[in-house]
Amino acid sequence: MEKHSSSSRTWQVFFVRRQAPLFHFFHAARGFFKAVTFVSKMRFLIVDALTLGKGRRSFTRDFIGAGPRMIAASLRSACKDILIIRGEDFLKAPDDFSRGASTCFVSAMSMDMRSVQAIASAWKSAKNTHGNNSLVFVGGPIALHYRDILKEGNVDVVIPGECEKILPYLATHGIVTDFPVDAPPPGTITVANVDVINYDDLVMLNRPSIREIQGLPTSLDLISSYHNFWASRIYIECTRGCSNFKRAKIDGKGEQTCKECGSCGALETGDTTGEFSCPSGTYPGCGFCSTPSTWGGTRSFDVRHITMQVEDCIRLGARRIVLGASDVLDFQREKLEKGANQYPYPVPAPNHEALEFLVDGILEHDAITSGKVQIFVENIKASLLDEPSTCILSRIPNLTLSIGVETGSDIHLSAIGKPATTAMIKEAARLLCKHQVRYHAYFIHSLPGQDASTVRSSKQLMQWLANHGMEKVTIYRFRPLPHTAFENGFPSKSRLKEAKSLTQLARRINLQKKHELVGKIVPVLVAERDFRDKDSAIGYMLYGGPKVKLPDSIKLLDDKRVHDARITGVLGDKIVIGELT
Repeated sequence: MEKHSSSSRTWQVFFVRRQAPLFHFFHAARGFFKAVTFVSKMRFLIVDALTLGKGRRSFTRDFIGAGPRMIAASLRSACKDILIIRGEDFLKAPDDFSRGASTCFVSAMSMDMRSVQAIASAWKSAKNTHGNNSLVFVGGPIALHYRDILKEGNVDVVIPGECEKILPYLATHGIVTDFPVDAPPPGTITVANVDVINYDDLVMLNRPSIREIQGLPTSLDLISSYHNFWASRIYIECTRGCSNFKRAKIDGKGEQTCKECGSCGALETGDTTGEFSCPSGTYPGCGFCSTPSTWGGTRSFDVRHITMQVEDCIRLGARRIVLGASDVLDFQREKLEKGANQYPYPVPAPNHEALEFLVDGILEHDAITSGKVQIFVENIKASLLDEPSTCILSRIPNLTLSIGVETGSDIHLSAIGKPATTAMIKEAARLLCKHQVRYHAYFIHSLPGQDASTVRSSKQLMQWLANHGMEKVTIYRFRPLPHTAFENGFPSKSRLKEAKSLTQLARRINLQKKHELVGKIVPVLVAERDFRDKDSAIGYMLYGGPKVKLPDSIKLLDDKRVHDARITGVLGDKIVIGELT
């Protein structure tokens, strides 16, 4: 007879043999309590590989996302000894961080595949050295690539979608330390079921309610394990999911797929919730984005849940806090009208009352109103920005927010599934300028459907925005993601070459904006070493902006104070040089 671990028996009883005799229940319960006792003595290691890319962050070292600490929150019911560590720090000393830890959890994005494999390999090597080949779990947006993740053999389990529902169960039943890889529980992917699972079904199975997420400890205390957390941008979720359930009209090759059924058009007037079955089988949302298919429509957190985290960040000494969402203007908009969480158009308008209540709660803190702590907003959709919501957001001192533009052609915007038009984007920029709200814009080059005309239109819009208050433009190269309309749309060399003039314009604009800073005095946080100059430090602008090289300032590193720096020159389109005053 095949032997099973206590955790495996527990899973079988509660998920498969629910009508088993009483003997089996008590037998499983004994295994459960043994598992809980065992897990409570263990340490869990969470490796934050978000934006790590190929192994070293270049310009996102001040980014602390919510994902890793939500893994911690999900595990804390079973284990109090949890450490979060940045991926690059783990790779420097895997033996040290692996010692005493029983299970490794890695949170990552699609761009981080190489780093994830390196982390998993280093963990396995270290644990083998210590005589214990422990488990590696991987989750986050990178889970879309579950086949590639498991192919190397060092990752044991992939958690698709969200973790707050499945991980507490696995942890309290001891399955995270004694995982039945050959018989994986529902909601998990291993080599045993990788060829038979339906990813979309597992995502839905793992999707928690907002109440379930808010019932977990926020675990913000763990941000102190990031050595420069006090100067970093700490993300707090305001919403999860996305309201754009419009579909792209083209596929990854730029070919027309839309059957003109009229459902996407009905979204603009709120005549449908977005839950319609697309006759082309196209995933909802912008063609390049997997957020709607992975996280669903917008779900908003309670105001108190958000403001408590802001309060915790301030108490811990954090200086820069980001209100994160696919669109903060969607905040509690789903409460105004059924289906509003799945169409990002002016009807209904943003929930101004809820938005104002949120801003009121944030502004209760003197540290924010006095400018000692900075609030950022990431992101907004131009299709929803209106005068009242701009007025409300502008009450936050020195506010900076971002707009997803992607392309400057109305035809291209519609083809890729974006809800905005260029007129909406320009009107949003005018409103932000009017209310003195700083903003930057995101573009994507080499998208399916790009041609010489769309590149020309994008350059025109980019320059227009630069002339109307845009402080920075971020331009990404399109990369196809699974479970999106463009999942097979690898950009050709000709398309990349076609976009070169657009990327060059973005660099020129960013350089120009950096030169406009010369001579100005800005508040900075002396947050990290300059790896190319042992006597210099790198400062983060409190209110947001490029990194600041500070010569002869290494002695002030991590003093957790705000310093005034005069910008004296420009070193590149992402970094300037200054001197402390």
